[in-house]
Amino acid sequence: MAQAQGIAEGFDYHEDHKQHKWDYMAFVFHLREKDEQDYTGPEQAIRNMMDGKDVQWLPLGHSKMLEADEDHAGKEDVLVRIDKKLTSMGRDWEARRIERQSLTRSVVASLPAEPAVMASWPR
Repeated sequence: MAQAQGIAEGFDYHEDHKQHKWDYMAFVFHLREKDEQDYTGPEQAIRNMMDGKDVQWLPLGHSKMLEADEDHAGKEDVLVRIDKKLTSMGRDWEARRIERQSLTRSVVASLPAEPAVMASWPR
């Protein structure tokens, strides 16, 4: 999914730019230091998983953020999307420039051989 969105290594991108692995470690320490009576529902559920050696709460090898978030549908950074758009526009502009040159040459070639007229046309 992430690769289709222009992010070659989705999990690495997620880990490096969105959710650092050390944040999970900090959360584990937070739970170990916090009084169990003060846990929220999700904290209690995760602590129970930790106590049972269950790692399902960790995003091991996948990124729900990149795979499921509809608001992030083309999920590249804004700058990447802008760069792709500019590259595409540049290619289109170049193709139109070549077309114009070709048309200009055709028009010039079809004109009578009058040196004054021919000299004013771009080549």
